Amino acid sequence: MPKLELVTAEVCPFAQRNHMTLLEKNLEFELREVDLDNKP
Repeated sequence: MPKLELVTAEVCPFAQRNHMTLLEKNLEFELREVDLDNKP
């Protein structure tokens, strides 16, 4: 199964919902938080 990467900002409700779903389904993923004041 391919590895999932969730790119999120702390204040994003959509990413928070996806994060909770990934945790509930026990899927392996990498969480990468982006600072919106200092974008890559």
